[in-house]
Amino acid sequence: MVNIYGISKFHIKIFTDAVFGVAITILAVELQVPNLDGIKLVDSTEFGEIAKTFISYITTFVIIGIFWITYHAVFNPIKRTTDLMIWLNLAFLMFIAIVPFSIRLMNEYNNQNSFIFYSLIQILTGLILFLMWRHALRRQLIATKGENSNYELNLVLVRLTYIRTMIIPTTYAISILASFLHPHLASIFPLIIILPVSFLIRWRYKSHSDLHAEEV
Repeated sequence: MVNIYGISKFHIKIFTDAVFGVAITILAVELQVPNLDGIKLVDSTEFGEIAKTFISYITTFVIIGIFWITYHAVFNPIKRTTDLMIWLNLAFLMFIAIVPFSIRLMNEYNNQNSFIFYSLIQILTGLILFLMWRHALRRQLIATKGENSNYELNLVLVRLTYIRTMIIPTTYAISILASFLHPHLASIFPLIIILPVSFLIRWRYKSHSDLHAEEV
């Protein structure tokens, strides 16, 4: 497959970073201070709602951050792009842009259906990253040694990137199942699973010097 659009890898990365920046900005703007009557103290119910909104904001911010990190892990070793890669990238950004809307929907209605919608957005976003990496490998878009690059494709890199792209979709798929048993636990399940797993992966692979970032 070829790239008939003439869009370079550099422009794709710049555009993607800009969309991530806008998504995080909108996410922060969506945080709203609750309306209280005069000097009325926040009661336990209101405090619970504020805490839940704040936790969902932190969770989503972390998720977007991990998507940004994983995206660059997928895209940095790519030496050239194809038409399909460009469209997969646009589909990925479409779902990233929907994330602020999905979290507002979840906070507004606070029910299982809104949580499932929010989770499906995360799952589809992660699956597109998985497809981008798989497409890059199948079409040999990854830079290897001997191609005027210091980047060498190896099985460790392939396995690690596959794991990175599947952490979020797998966690949110489990969260959807958990929402049928314990809805409140399901909403915080991704945060208490994804962060420890991410740190564990970093610790497991930190000794691999050949995984350090190289600009292709």
